[in-house]
Amino acid sequence: MRAILWKELRETIRWAIPGMLIIGLTMAYILMENARGGHSIASRDFFDTMAIICPIFGAAIGFLQVIFESRQGYWALLTHRPMSRRKIFLGKSITGLSLYFLATLIPFLIAAIWSSIPGNVAGPFRWGMA
Repeated sequence: MRAILWKELRETIRWAIPGMLIIGLTMAYILMENARGGHSIASRDFFDTMAIICPIFGAAIGFLQVIFESRQGYWALLTHRPMSRRKIFLGKSITGLSLYFLATLIPFLIAAIWSSIPGNVAGPFRWGMA
């Protein structure tokens, strides 16, 4: 199981890092625009944009994990290993969800910490808002 996790991590991390940067830059842009009006991470614009971008990123990670193995017989090679298909699916799922979690959590924590610093947002901030 460790081998499939390591393989998926090596192959998928190259897509998760640009995704994390896109999510982080989008969060930063929305926060900068909303900070002028006294809104922070609890604004409707922030929620609506993240409700669109994060699922698209999650679907892209899942798609990219599978699409490259469907060509050139990689899937046939992978399924002929001494590992059940259930473990292969579980390894892909664990890796994809972990990278999705990290790629969305890190920019969100940075955005929450930035919003919590007095003077960055014209409104109040409580950690319950995050």
